[in-house]
Amino acid sequence: MLFKFISMIVTGSGRGGSNSVRYCVSSVATYSHVVRTGVPKAHGGRRNRGLIQIPFLLIVLGTVGLGGLNATRAYRKQKEACPSHNPFLP
Repeated sequence: MLFKFISMIVTGSGRGGSNSVRYCVSSVATYSHVVRTGVPKAHGGRRNRGLIQIPFLLIVLGTVGLGGLNATRAYRKQKEACPSHNPFLP
């Protein structure tokens, strides 16, 4: 009777938030079981990894692209300045 009364108090007077904790206590069993329902507020709900990875992917691709443009420009500049002394020319 006491366990049933405690379980009614705990589950009935919960805050009703999305992160409420229910204590399931049976009058027959001698153990209690904690059930967490809802979404934890610490992580902001659902995490969408794709939206997080897109900006970093754009930064990496932009860096590689700009580096390639700078290398091409430096190669052309060196080719025009001294075409016979360039070891990288075919």
